[in-house]
Amino acid sequence: MLNPIPLNIPFTPHGKALAARRQLLDLSVNPKVQQNLHDEVKVLNINACSATEMDELKYLDAVIKETQRLNPVVAISMRLSRNDIHIGDYTIPKNSLIFLRYSKVFKYDERFGKMIGEMAPEKYCPYRWLDPVAK
Repeated sequence: MLNPIPLNIPFTPHGKALAARRQLLDLSVNPKVQQNLHDEVKVLNINACSATEMDELKYLDAVIKETQRLNPVVAISMRLSRNDIHIGDYTIPKNSLIFLRYSKVFKYDERFGKMIGEMAPEKYCPYRWLDPVAK
């Protein structure tokens, strides 16, 4: 079992603002992605979105996921092990602090680590989140 470590960091609108700023920056340096997103909204003829219409914006969802993958708002998560934890041949002793760096996990996870070219883990590529048939 793992216990969360309280960090006393308030979750404020600043986290949302940071995510929105990063989203806009990624769009500004990726004009093709920006154009594809514009085309998706134009094709669906959406002016003011309802929740149902937002579900239809698959490319927008992929763009948001890709920005969050490369630039997570929360960089590190910490846990305290309540018991010894055995993972393969390795043992994490009871009362150990365990750190998870999201930026490393999301770039070097096996789902992303074997991709090359435009889909390489360090590249900004929203298409990785879409159904391969939809590409």
